[in-house]
Amino acid sequence: MSYLQRKVNYLPSASSMRRASSSAKPISEILKTTLRVKGLDQKIQKYSFVENWHQIVGKDIADHSRPDKIQGGAFYIRVQSSSWAQELTFFKDLIIKRLTEHLNLTDPLNGDRKISDLRFIVDSRAF
Repeated sequence: MSYLQRKVNYLPSASSMRRASSSAKPISEILKTTLRVKGLDQKIQKYSFVENWHQIVGKDIADHSRPDKIQGGAFYIRVQSSSWAQELTFFKDLIIKRLTEHLNLTDPLNGDRKISDLRFIVDSRAF
C-alpha cells in the first residue's frame, strides 16, 4: 500500500462528514460565546465606534476621518487635512452627541466614560 493510499484510508467518510456538519456552529457564534465567557465582550463593545464610524458620522465625514481613541474624556479623530479638522469643529457637538448615543454613555453605569471634547490629529498617511 502506497503512502497516498494509507492517507486516503484515514480520511473521514462522506456520511461522517454530513453528521459533523449538521452539528457545526458558525464561527461567529463560537467567537461570541468565547468572548462572553472570558469577559471580553464588554471591552470589545467599547470600541464598536471604529466599526460603525460611517453610521455615526455619515459617509462624507467618514471618508476623510478615522476614529483613533478615547482618552481622559476626549475623543481623538484622525483627519485627512487641517481643513477637515476645521470643518469638523463646526460639527463637534453633533459628533459628541452621536458618539454618546452609540456608546450608550447616557447609561449611569458608563458615566465615567463621558466624552466631553473632540481632538483632531492631522494625518494624511491614514487615508
